[in-house]
Amino acid sequence: MNGQNQNAQFEMRPLSFIRDRHKVRRINQAYVEHLANTMKQIGIKDFPIDVTPDGILFGGNHRYEAFLMLGVTECWMRIYMPASLTREAVELNVATEEHLPSAFVDNAELVWWMTKQGQTQAQVAQELGWSANIVIRYSHLGKICKEAWDAVLADHLPSFQSVGKNDDESVGKPNLPTGNFSERLLRDVVPLTPAQQLELVTDLASNKIQKNRFTKLAKDYRARNEMDAWMQAQLSGTDMVGRAMAEIAKGIYDAEWQATKGPGPKLEQLVQVLRDEWERKHSVTLIHGDFYEKVQDVGDGSVDLILTDPPYNVAREQVFKLAGRTDISQNFGDWDKYEHAAFIALFDDWAREFNRILVGNGSGYVFTSDHYISHLREALERAGLNFRATLVWHRKNPGTQVVKTNFKSSVEYILFFTKGESGHTFNWQGEMEMHNFIETPICSGSERLLDAKKNTLHPTQKPVAVLQHLLEISSHPGDMVFDGFMGVGSTARAARDLGRKFIGMEQDATFFEAAQRRMNDA
Repeated sequence: MNGQNQNAQFEMRPLSFIRDRHKVRRINQAYVEHLANTMKQIGIKDFPIDVTPDGILFGGNHRYEAFLMLGVTECWMRIYMPASLTREAVELNVATEEHLPSAFVDNAELVWWMTKQGQTQAQVAQELGWSANIVIRYSHLGKICKEAWDAVLADHLPSFQSVGKNDDESVGKPNLPTGNFSERLLRDVVPLTPAQQLELVTDLASNKIQKNRFTKLAKDYRARNEMDAWMQAQLSGTDMVGRAMAEIAKGIYDAEWQATKGPGPKLEQLVQVLRDEWERKHSVTLIHGDFYEKVQDVGDGSVDLILTDPPYNVAREQVFKLAGRTDISQNFGDWDKYEHAAFIALFDDWAREFNRILVGNGSGYVFTSDHYISHLREALERAGLNFRATLVWHRKNPGTQVVKTNFKSSVEYILFFTKGESGHTFNWQGEMEMHNFIETPICSGSERLLDAKKNTLHPTQKPVAVLQHLLEISSHPGDMVFDGFMGVGSTARAARDLGRKFIGMEQDATFFEAAQRRMNDA
């Protein structure tokens, strides 16, 4: 205790002399009631309080509360001015610990209060005469959430013996709780989330778990929090973080993380599995709607390769009836019927959007018929794209030629273009593979999609082999491929099989549903 106490004036003064109170720990109401009961039995002369000459109470706050409870108007006071009110109050509490012991929770709250008043941790340590390390440890406990801290406080509340008429020995002697918590034990929960802190503190306070289990769970939760943070960085931009955290919460990666001080093979494998799943789920985007409307939602410079098969405008109302054979219709549907000039005018719309959505060195392939090669090429160039080549796809089995007065139609044309003069992806496949001539059969067998009546679903369905050949030349795995007229999803299937991302649009509901089924089956 401070030496100035030796010069204290011991006087009976009215309680009204006290104009302020300097508290260094919480008021324990049970102890106040115990003191009031004791004072009733033995009087107040043995319960002086410590006050500064200008009326600040710093020693005996519980006694003061008991006086108020009993209606006492004056008491004995030791009046003096200590060098430090806070340190003196703490030392007075230590001197009376057999009556109401100070706990680490009191010390922690005192440190928090002093730092909130603007003192540094070093200043707190100097004033209280504690080591800097002790003050730092108490400061860290301030990171425990209020609900968990309240449970810790409740765990440390003592009870008090009642005072018998002839039992002066019992005065001020508390029945101390066993106390589940210590400053050292609570350090383990400081880095945890509020929910985790509350769970562990509540379970320990209720004896649901033992201290060794408390420490083990705190260590595991800390590892899981670190894993969660690491996983969020690994899966940024995906919707798989929640899945990852659910797996981590099972505790199956705790030991590996703690042993390696970071991610181990099992956790990295989980990341890869979730990335792969996300890629599979999000790499293909199918949009039901009109190209001219929906393409506006595709971001500028977001597509690496355009590979599309728009209408050819070659459909006719004519149907050829052949004896002993299925009728051959030239009517592909309204989607392939335009007035000639109106159809050509659409090319500028296509080309303008192609140029907008392509990356700076992107590429594109557009299927067309021989009637429109020059018109489409001119539109691409007007849009600022660079025409590169005209490829020919030879259909080895184009079907029966009904009209015998002209050459058999067995080829289709593909215009190759790029955005920018150079730098576009072009994976040379070897001399024999890089001809501007591709020869394959048309779709047949299991690849040909049929309707409910077992008839051809889409009359101009392209073989996946042709599309994959172009994809392999002009894109890399992970690149974004776009098809604004995707039909039954052949380009989508080819892109997915080669590990490319895909955005496709189709306005015909029947074709769109077929493309969806095709991707789900894949």
